[in-house]
This record gives sequence, C-alpha cells and structure tokens, in this order.
Amino acid sequence: MLTFALPILSLLATASQVDKDAIAALPPLSESASTKLDVTSLTATAAWKSLDPSWSQATDFEAQDLRLGKLRVTRLMPRLLSPHGVLPVEGADRVITSRRGKVLRTKIGQPLLVTGQFSLPQERALLRAIGSVRGGVLTSQTAIQVRGLARPVFFASDRGIRPAWRVRVPTLRLQDARDVWVDADSGDILRQEPVARFHTAVTTEVQP
Repeated sequence: MLTFALPILSLLATASQVDKDAIAALPPLSESASTKLDVTSLTATAAWKSLDPSWSQATDFEAQDLRLGKLRVTRLMPRLLSPHGVLPVEGADRVITSRRGKVLRTKIGQPLLVTGQFSLPQERALLRAIGSVRGGVLTSQTAIQVRGLARPVFFASDRGIRPAWRVRVPTLRLQDARDVWVDADSGDILRQEPVARFHTAVTTEVQP
C-alpha cells in the first residue's frame, strides 16, 4: 500500500484542474461497482474526452484505489498495443480524486501518442543497460544468455511516449542494482533508478 500511497500524495500536490467545467460534468463514481467498471464508464463520457483527448488510444488500463479519509484517489495506468502485445505506459498515469463519488480534480498524464518503434533488439538494449551501470555482475558475453532481465514497455519521456526496454541490471552490492530504461528505437538511456531504496529511521534516546 505504501508504494502506491507515496507517489499518489506527490501527484496530488501538483495536480491541476485542467478544465473545471469538464470536471464538474463528470458523472459520480459508484461506491458499489468495481473500480475498473466504474472508471470505464467515466472515461467514455464526453466530459472525460474533453479532459483527456488521447485516452481513446489506450487499449486497456490498470486501476488502483487508495482511500485517504473521505477522499478516494484512483490511479489509472494506460496500456497500449505494440508488436510485443499490450504494454503498460510507465510515467503517464491519470489520477482522479473524488469525495463520496463526486470528482474533485484530475491529473492527466502525458498524451498517449507513441513516437518511435521497437527496432532495437533486446540483446543490444541489455548491452547498453549493462554498460551504463557500475559494478554489474554480467559481461557482454553472458548478458545475451540471461533471460528475464529485460521487458518491453512504453515510457513517458520529454520526447513523447517512447517504446523502451526496461532492464534490471544485477550488481555485486544490492544498493548498486539499477532498473534502466533503454529507448527501443534510438538506444538512448531514458532513465535509471535504484532497485532498492533504503530509509534511515530517526530515533531519540531517552535517559532514565
């Protein structure tokens, strides 16, 4: 739950009402229907299409709910069709905040317009990713023999929605392990982030 709650709180802090009239025209969310069925009905309305014209490009989506007191925060991750099947679009979430069904605000992610294609072979993406991370345990010779390290996704970047290979690069130390997004068209490194995150707890010593 925490892995969902923290990004959502960040999105809420930056959420903006793109079109107040369109938001006001959105139908209420149901408390009884399943989240996906509920959202499917909402995103089919003219009001939603006004807020998010490119949503119709989504082949499918994943939906998650979070309750914050009386608020309901619903996060949608769109999925797009590709030569590798229907893939998630990472970094282009839509967020709907409601209270007792009434939609209060929305956060619309990047337009779902794909630029580029899956032209870079997975093996070359693996080599690019491994070469960008220090302390990796794989060499160029062993990388192409290992399965399961790379998977195709779409990634929201400043160049639009890009086809990408998301590669998990193993390292000798856990804190050095990285997920690397390699552009599946150009071969550029789109993003890196640590696989593991470590938090330091603040403690106070009380003397008797």
